[in-house]
Amino acid sequence: MKALFIISYFFMKEFFLQKVQETRKLASQHQFSIAEKKLQELLLTPSISKNEKSLILKELYQINLRAGKAHKAINHLESLALESKEEPLYWLELYNLSESLGETDKAIRSLEKYIENEPECSPDIYFNLAYNLKLSGDLKKSLRTYQKSLNKDISAQEEVYTNIGVIYSELREENKAIESFQKALELNGMHTPALLNLAGIYEESGEKKKAIPLYQEVLSIDSKNSLALARMAHMYTAKNQSDTRIKNISVLLNSQNLSDAENEELYFALGKLYDDCQLFSKAFSCISQANNIGRKRTIYYNPIEQEKLTDDLINTFSKEWFTVRHSQNKSTPIFICGMLRSGSTLLEQMLCGHSCILSTGERDFVVRKIEEMRGGYPQSVLKKDSNYFTKISKDYFEEIGGIVSGEQFIIDKRPENFLHIGLIKTAFPKSKIIWTRRNLLDNAISIYFQQLNKNLNYSFDLEQIAHFYSEHIRLMKYWESLFPGDLYQIQYEDLVTNPRTAIGSALNFLGLCWDPNCLEFFQRRNHVKTASIWQVREPIYLSSVNRSNNYLEYLTPLNLKRFLK
Repeated sequence: MKALFIISYFFMKEFFLQKVQETRKLASQHQFSIAEKKLQELLLTPSISKNEKSLILKELYQINLRAGKAHKAINHLESLALESKEEPLYWLELYNLSESLGETDKAIRSLEKYIENEPECSPDIYFNLAYNLKLSGDLKKSLRTYQKSLNKDISAQEEVYTNIGVIYSELREENKAIESFQKALELNGMHTPALLNLAGIYEESGEKKKAIPLYQEVLSIDSKNSLALARMAHMYTAKNQSDTRIKNISVLLNSQNLSDAENEELYFALGKLYDDCQLFSKAFSCISQANNIGRKRTIYYNPIEQEKLTDDLINTFSKEWFTVRHSQNKSTPIFICGMLRSGSTLLEQMLCGHSCILSTGERDFVVRKIEEMRGGYPQSVLKKDSNYFTKISKDYFEEIGGIVSGEQFIIDKRPENFLHIGLIKTAFPKSKIIWTRRNLLDNAISIYFQQLNKNLNYSFDLEQIAHFYSEHIRLMKYWESLFPGDLYQIQYEDLVTNPRTAIGSALNFLGLCWDPNCLEFFQRRNHVKTASIWQVREPIYLSSVNRSNNYLEYLTPLNLKRFLK
């Protein structure tokens, strides 16, 4: 009987290997689907051994990879890694593939599994894990993991300290960020990422005298550093075309070895300098080139989809919705929103001069909560009850707990939150909304002249900006009809031409008395992390009002006002 069992075992073994060879032959002939089907059948074979199962999973992984089905291959590789606990290198392979496909969560899990199996692994593993944790938004855990890489004596520690500094900056712990960048520079005084980030921190606090030498130091190391050249363009106003910054940027743009990102950055900077010199034709030409390049890094703006989103928001957050769905939170946070470049940062800075108002910065809290719903927004909120929205409000105040103290009003300034006022008023029924609004043409030019995030895909084209502007008006008018007592509109032009009256009215809306410190906003040394970084460091100037008049020869043919139905 024992002999029969041995013969049967070897027969089955031979049969199994023969089937695997058949699938490999099919794969070599690019018959991937047939090969995969046969392997899946083989996987269901009774009494299949652990090693045989691992071999099949490995074949399935490789076949799908060769067939160009990388996402499917990832699933098989993950199953293989779970099955083959004695081979932790599969987790590293899964990490590399996941990262290449932008699957950050899976990349993180893969590295954590690898570390679990190989606790004495290379410090580079911890560095890669920390980097991906930062990408996922888990900043605190990323910091702890970077520290573990330092504890393991990772090489090139200046890079680790620079990354730590970036995280502290995002956490609004600027002093710790500065310490980290300085530590990086103690280790390597020529580490340009640390120099650039430290200069950026000083820019945010309005310390030009500290920022400029750092940018100059970068340029002494690398005279073609596009970011340093671009930032230097914003340090002070160009008076004429002989400005050395114009010459340096022009020379670099004429070279043939720049990436699209570098070209885009430099054309925006050069356009700004020409605008300073009132050489408007040259300025518009540069800015147009910058936007044409920038358009490549984003998906096309679809007006129909934007109109549908507005319709969906209006239909979802109906008047009836707010009578049955809302949290129990009684706090009164102030949300400033509206179009980008409509004066929201200026308004925030002025209001925060008041002794009873504190800014929490430009937070992405609401956006993250929407992302957690994993698609289908805004209709996805229909599945949520009041307890869910109460929890959102609780999570919000837990997150900003380290910032707010006492009985102060808090301001959350994020322009695109105008899209999410329905969710905001559901989670914070007593919240106050301030809508900053600006003349269409001035607003459009200001956005068009600014290098912005790729997610703002409307910002690369004047007509698309005008369309987005019109949809923003339509939606804000709807919110205004729902919350007439809780939504206040402030016109940018009024804010800069008559700030005392404009701010006084806003304070009255909030139930606060006048505070003269509101007009001393440009003397504050807080950190500003928006495109208005230098505008709010100067006393109010009127050159931004009717700025579009300088570019009417380009705007008039577009007839942008046709979008304002």
